[in-house]
Amino acid sequence: MQVSNTAALKILHIFLVGSLSVLLSVLISHADSLTIVAAAGAGFLAAALIWYRKLSLPVLVATFFWAGLQVPGSTVAETGRWAILGLAAAAGLLHWRGEQSGFRVGYLHFFAAATAATFMLSFDVSSNPGMTVLKAGSVALLFLYCSTGALVFVAGREKYFLRGITLACEALIYASAISYGVLRFPVFGNPNSLGAVMGVVAWPIMFWSCLTIRTRIGLYRNWSALIICGGLLFLSLARAGILAAAISSVLILFALRRKRLMLAWTLGGCLCAIAMPSFLPDQWQAMLNGVVYKSKPGLDILQSRRPRWDQTIDEIRARPWLGSGFGAAKDISEEWKGGVATRGLNRERGSSYLGLAAGVGLLGAVPAAFLLGLIVARVRTACRRVRLARLPLDASIPIAGVITAGLCHAGFEDWLFAPGYYLTVIFWIMVFVLASREDTFLHAPAGADSDVRSPRHKTGQRPHAAGGGQSCLQAG
Repeated sequence: MQVSNTAALKILHIFLVGSLSVLLSVLISHADSLTIVAAAGAGFLAAALIWYRKLSLPVLVATFFWAGLQVPGSTVAETGRWAILGLAAAAGLLHWRGEQSGFRVGYLHFFAAATAATFMLSFDVSSNPGMTVLKAGSVALLFLYCSTGALVFVAGREKYFLRGITLACEALIYASAISYGVLRFPVFGNPNSLGAVMGVVAWPIMFWSCLTIRTRIGLYRNWSALIICGGLLFLSLARAGILAAAISSVLILFALRRKRLMLAWTLGGCLCAIAMPSFLPDQWQAMLNGVVYKSKPGLDILQSRRPRWDQTIDEIRARPWLGSGFGAAKDISEEWKGGVATRGLNRERGSSYLGLAAGVGLLGAVPAAFLLGLIVARVRTACRRVRLARLPLDASIPIAGVITAGLCHAGFEDWLFAPGYYLTVIFWIMVFVLASREDTFLHAPAGADSDVRSPRHKTGQRPHAAGGGQSCLQAG
């Protein structure tokens, strides 16, 4: 006798509520701070699974952020995030099967599965097989969630999804400004993490929002957040984050046909670069030393990266074809800390792409290379479609900006296939959402979906370059 997907979901909800009730009743007599945090987390998890379409993605992303920030309870979140990811992926698969006609499985999903399988198979040559299996399994769970649960949450609600991301970025920018500017507390820990979040996620979203907002109050609010975001970027001295923000800005301006604004910003930047050494030589030299030379003038501008790159290249030369195992290195201890969390159990390789080649070798990196190539192709298709159709409010543009910034930033930081990092989770969610959107437009019958067509074709007028609450595309 087969059980329908709806019945399976109801059984899952009943089981979760019952299990959590028993757990809370057992722990109530041993209440301490850790128990309270665990109970609160369990309650949020139960709510996210019961109201999966509305809460699953925010709870998942918030948990991974919680685990990566210097805040109370982060140790609990480090271990609990894997359970949340597994449950979110399993529940997402059940929801996805119930709506399978609305989602398409394409080449991107095939190469994502092949990439995860290659990571898992590398345990045979790994210097730390246990770590390799755990990390490869985490990548597989992340891909499974992004291709099912994330699409269940986003599909048909891109406008609300993007609005939620914009508000979350604003809140993150102001909270970071208070933490670093007022409290003098580095909540992200490593300054490069601050630069990564601001340059890869916050800047592209807020930059697009500033170019498309229609109301005056919203314009002032978004530009204020964007300026603060830029200040936090320079405060972090993260060159990779600054470069990622600049490249994503160029992509967004190109897709929105803002040639004059692009030219104005370029000329303005060049004039500032020419004028500052003459009028503000001390400030210019301080900024040059801090951002370009990382407060070590006279050295190579890539001196902070070059030792890690050289070490990783030597590792690749030693085992070029099959690598040394995904997420493992020879000089790493087998000691486990924090349960299945693996913080401190791998070596920073200075680049996601070099780390990929060192982990699985040149042969093992082939599926991942095809996967990254398909991502670039999806970004190009989205920008070309929006540029030709003149749809500035299309949700694909800020998503493509985040993806482009992430691909650029990953060349200088090893996080692209590190599923425990919050930036990794956000990046791959954006990748699969963009792929789903573009596949929907690609397979839409000509003239059947009015959302695919430009408003100019429907009304004979050119659409506004700025937009408010209504999106030109309500993609399915």
